[in-house]
Amino acid sequence: EAGANILPTASHSLSIYAKNSLEKLGVKVQCNTVVQNISESLVETNTETIEAETIIWCAGVKASPLKSWINVKTDKIGRVFVNEDLSIPTYSNIFVIGDASHVKDKNGKPLPGLAPVAKQEGSFVAEVIKRNILNDKTQNKFYYSNKGYFATIGRSEAFADFGRFTIKGRIGWIFWSVIHIYFLIGFRNRLMVFTNWVWSYLTFGKGAHLITDHKIEKNSSFDI
Repeated sequence: EAGANILPTASHSLSIYAKNSLEKLGVKVQCNTVVQNISESLVETNTETIEAETIIWCAGVKASPLKSWINVKTDKIGRVFVNEDLSIPTYSNIFVIGDASHVKDKNGKPLPGLAPVAKQEGSFVAEVIKRNILNDKTQNKFYYSNKGYFATIGRSEAFADFGRFTIKGRIGWIFWSVIHIYFLIGFRNRLMVFTNWVWSYLTFGKGAHLITDHKIEKNSSFDI
């Protein structure tokens, strides 16, 4: 992790909780560490060189290159700074939402690139466009209603942050699972996912997370 904490969009206490939970699973978490080069069996960072037979690269999300298409200002990862109605400063009839937009919450922090944020932005912009078609001059300002921040860390380990209170551990994991299934489209999809999860949980089925039948030693550790 190049930043000071993992899960930077979560609160500091939950970032620490997630880090401690991963370390209990045998994961060596390295923050303030920037990957500078990757070869077949080596990962070079700003602090050390790590030998590895298997390397998984998860670099996060980079927004579409809108800056090269239209005259807009972006943040360091390419998200477009937008007006209060999610339009861009140079064109009031062009809106940017989701991972491509830089929108601040009430505390001045950028909203995370998550599906709930994009869904609310999409509904908001649809209403704005509708009003524009009807020549309604009402001023529009986007407010994100945070229904909670969820993250799963491992088997029976997750957290749900509702701002005023948090749920962690096994209860948090159950809560995360229920919410995840609830927002799936269609009863059939919900039933299939629920059945697969229950089977994998009860049987410790490695097929749910591995593409090989190679057994992992319990005392092995992994670097992030």
